[in-house]
Amino acid sequence: MKQNWVDGIKNVTTVIKRYAQFGEEAIFDYIFQNIGTNNKFLVDFGASSLNLGLSNSKYLLENGWTGLLMDGKSDGNPLIKEEFITAENICDLFAKYNTPKEFDLLSIDIDGNDIWVLEKILGAYSPRVIINEFNGCIPVGVSKAIKYNPSHSWGENDYYGGSFDAF
Repeated sequence: MKQNWVDGIKNVTTVIKRYAQFGEEAIFDYIFQNIGTNNKFLVDFGASSLNLGLSNSKYLLENGWTGLLMDGKSDGNPLIKEEFITAENICDLFAKYNTPKEFDLLSIDIDGNDIWVLEKILGAYSPRVIINEFNGCIPVGVSKAIKYNPSHSWGENDYYGGSFDAF
C-alpha cells in the first residue's frame, strides 16, 4: 500500500503553488481526497509564514478548514496566537485553545525543538497527517537531532530540528 501512495503523489500533475513553499497544496488535496477528513481541523506552528505567503495552512483555511495557528511572533496577524512553544507547554497550549484530541493535520516548523515537541504531542493527541520540517543538512541514514533546549531560537544556521531518519 505504501508504494501506491508514493506513486500517487508522484503522479499529481496539477501543481498549483498558492502559498506553501513548494506547492504542497496539490499533495494536501491528493492525501485528503484519498483518506477523507474527520473534522477539517488543523494545527500549524510556526505559522508566521502565513503573513509571508509560505503557509502550509492558508490554502486549507480558505477551503473551509478551521484550526489553531501559533508562533512566537504573530506579526500583527489576528489569526496567529502569539506563543513560544516548548515540549513542556505544548499540550497546555493545545488545551488552552480547545484543540480536539484527534484532528486532521499537524504542521510543525519551529526551527529547533521540533522532534521533542512532536514527541509530546503524540503522547496526548492524534493528528491524522503530520507535516514536519527536517534538517536537510544532515545526511540520509543519520539519525540525529539537536539537544533539547526549551529556550532555543533558530540562529539562521544549520543547527535546528532533526534529520529525516530521526523523525
